[in-house]
Amino acid sequence: PWESANDIAPVLENLRAQTLGFLLATRQAVEDQVRESALASRRAQRVSSAAALAALLASLVVSFWITRSISRPLGRLTEATHAVAAGRFSYRLEVEGRDELAQLARDFDAMTTRLKELDQLKRDFISKTYKQYSYYHIILEI
Repeated sequence: PWESANDIAPVLENLRAQTLGFLLATRQAVEDQVRESALASRRAQRVSSAAALAALLASLVVSFWITRSISRPLGRLTEATHAVAAGRFSYRLEVEGRDELAQLARDFDAMTTRLKELDQLKRDFISKTYKQYSYYHIILEI
């Protein structure tokens, strides 16, 4: 159907132009997709960073709360221990909760109650013994 090379040249030129147009359009589409992917990647990175920061802040708040919930009762128990060591057996702890530290505080209060009773028994014994000693000492002097 082609009679000469001159007849094919315009067809080939048209085909070449269409191929070049298709190549440029494809290249532009790929570049657009790469830009969109890069933009989506940056957004995902910002969201990930924000989520990581939120998780870090939440863990700091929870850590602070847990530390405080342990250190306060231990501080009160330390204060109570010093008071009992100084002989103040009537010292009582304010017991809140049902955890191990609250149970320890209740046991500490029970121990100080028993120590107070034993201290009173000791004082009564010493008082009676002193009175008896004084009585016999007076009798022996007569």
